[in-house]
Amino acid sequence: MGNIIELTKGKFDKIKSRKKKLGSGVDGTVYGVNSKEVGNIIELTKDEFDKIVRRKKEIGSGVDGKVYGVNSKEVYKIYHNTSDSIKIEEDGVLDAEEVNIRDPKELRHRGTRINNKPINYIDGDGVILNREDAILKAIEKQEKVKYTNLPQKLIKVDGRLVGCVYKRYNSVFGIYALSYFPLSKRKEVLKKLYLKLKELYENNIYPVTLAQKNDLLPFSKKESNVILDYNLEPQIIDLDGISTYYSDSFCRREYERSLSSFSILALEIISGIDFLDADTDEEMERYIQDLVKRGIPQKLAKEIYNENGFKDEDRIRQLLK
Repeated sequence: MGNIIELTKGKFDKIKSRKKKLGSGVDGTVYGVNSKEVGNIIELTKDEFDKIVRRKKEIGSGVDGKVYGVNSKEVYKIYHNTSDSIKIEEDGVLDAEEVNIRDPKELRHRGTRINNKPINYIDGDGVILNREDAILKAIEKQEKVKYTNLPQKLIKVDGRLVGCVYKRYNSVFGIYALSYFPLSKRKEVLKKLYLKLKELYENNIYPVTLAQKNDLLPFSKKESNVILDYNLEPQIIDLDGISTYYSDSFCRREYERSLSSFSILALEIISGIDFLDADTDEEMERYIQDLVKRGIPQKLAKEIYNENGFKDEDRIRQLLK
């Protein structure tokens, strides 16, 4: 990791036996192992890229890409849509209010088109940047972020962004599986997650899809951008794409969106039931009573439901008591 490449004995032996020998000298032999890795960028040939997709083990997938295990320390996240930028198709300058809009359809209604791709980076002044800039910003911020692994490198093919590199976690499962553990353990893990989020907020990084509102899925099958490793340590993932916003200064809107998402996740895991979008007052009351039966204080249950998630840290701390 960082400036060190850790190889297993088997991987080392494969390099010596299978890779092309490029030269040798007094103190060693030089092997060609890939096309090029310079700084924060891994440049792959088309053949190398195809081999990864065809031969490497797929260990996960999401809305914007698939994850492949490439070695014992790293995974490659490869995007479904490998267009590397979000282009404004009409000339003109957007004011701050317009730039802060998330929905490309809404921008089109205002007379400005973005080629139907999500906006995934907004700087302190509300300027739209592309996915590549977001990953580079993550790499830059990693020095100050100690408890969360951000994207480590860009992956390109013929100069075109196709994915990014993450640290590999072994023996992982989704955060919602935590609902099967005792309440004390659930709260302990959620508090750890909350501390990691606070560090990200201090560095103007805002993950906004921590909870999944989908009551059609079995509770244990719901997905989140949080996983648990074999030590039940919460790890925040997918910090490169449409679910994370980076800024050079504090951004209240994204901070509140992230807090809200975390509070709903915490409520669901503590209570063991889905966050409900009720159609009637009767449904709402039944839902709140179910939360109370599972140990959520009635005042907090009503507030988190009515506000669609807490946007302040005081009530989140009350929820995690």
